[in-house]
Amino acid sequence: MYYYQQRISLREIKRLHEQNLIIDAKDGGLLLGPSHKEGGILFLFEYQDCFRVFGEVEGYEYIVNKEQVMKYQSIIHDINKYYTPLEKFEEYIPDSNITIIDAKHPIYKNRSKFIILDVNGGFSIINKYATQKYLNTLEKINQGLF
Repeated sequence: MYYYQQRISLREIKRLHEQNLIIDAKDGGLLLGPSHKEGGILFLFEYQDCFRVFGEVEGYEYIVNKEQVMKYQSIIHDINKYYTPLEKFEEYIPDSNITIIDAKHPIYKNRSKFIILDVNGGFSIINKYATQKYLNTLEKINQGLF
């Protein structure tokens, strides 16, 4: 089991990569994987001579890459304000034009692959309610087509 701020050696990262259990998510996209309630998706930052577990995201959130966040920060911030936690979230099948980051574990439903994000920050994580409502807009922003 991994935990917040844990350091993960380059050797362990190599092993995870060989087992297809780690994804470079720096370019952004729609996350598929467990919800927070189901265990979430841990994200890592490169840290000195290793990687470090830095946080948790969940399936159906959207990661907007750093380059586009710098251009559209206020729009992204406004989109992420949309939140309806009282509504039951229903999983959905995204359109084929959507960039997917499939972090679902190949065997265990309540586990996930790891994702690597930019250690310098700047990316944006959009809550799953806002993502569902504004998915096509987020994809256009993330691709630089907005």
